[in-house]
Amino acid sequence: MATLRVRPGVSLAFACLALYLAAAAQIRHPQGSSLSVAVASLARPAYRATEAMGTALAALREGWRDAAATRVQLRQAQAEIEELRRVNQLLAVEVTVLRESDRLIASLPPTVDRVVLARVVARDAVGEHVAIIDRGRRHGIVRDAPVLAAAGVVGRVERVGEEVARVQLLSHPQAAAAARVNGSELEVLLTGGHWPTITGLPAGTVLADGTPIFTTGAEGIYPPGLLLAFTRAVTVESVLTPIPIQLAVRAVGVTVVAVLPPPPRGRP
Repeated sequence: MATLRVRPGVSLAFACLALYLAAAAQIRHPQGSSLSVAVASLARPAYRATEAMGTALAALREGWRDAAATRVQLRQAQAEIEELRRVNQLLAVEVTVLRESDRLIASLPPTVDRVVLARVVARDAVGEHVAIIDRGRRHGIVRDAPVLAAAGVVGRVERVGEEVARVQLLSHPQAAAAARVNGSELEVLLTGGHWPTITGLPAGTVLADGTPIFTTGAEGIYPPGLLLAFTRAVTVESVLTPIPIQLAVRAVGVTVVAVLPPPPRGRP
């Protein structure tokens, strides 16, 4: 069996170190023994690091909670912004409708004493040439009632429901109205379609571009004096020649209309 032999000098050194540590442990300081002070000095940085780490973790947890609350508030703010945007769009539409209604009322002839304002809720100005308004039988709308916009005649009521009505536009292929060109007493026939025309002018009549065409009321639907269309620059070749015209109202841009009561039957 091997034995560990320590040289006498080394043994003496170990013994002295042990006596020194024992003596140091017995030395008293206000904070305690020298050994405890030494241990505390060595442990203090680790304690501070642990304390700092705990503080950082607490701050991190608080930050997570704050971030979650911020995300909730952000979603709420985004929802409120979307709602405000929707409300603003609706208000903008209402303002547009009110402005157009004011222009429409101001454009009505003085002979009109009763009118129903309606909003256009749907239209097919290119295909079927009709529009749907949000007023119907319950509001006093009747079939063949004239429908006007601020720029002139839109058409006539074709069908009537309880809450809505269908308007036949002047651009409809079956639309027609008795008319006269401004400056002439001759009555002509305005017919609709993709290319509206008038017929009935004598051969050789020279029309200037932009001359107004008004209703005469002879067909028993439209009151006299309402603006229908404008002429184009042309010389009439025959009384039967269809003369192209430009309708006064572009139904695509109409949002508000005035529905007039139709004239009594038998009297224009």
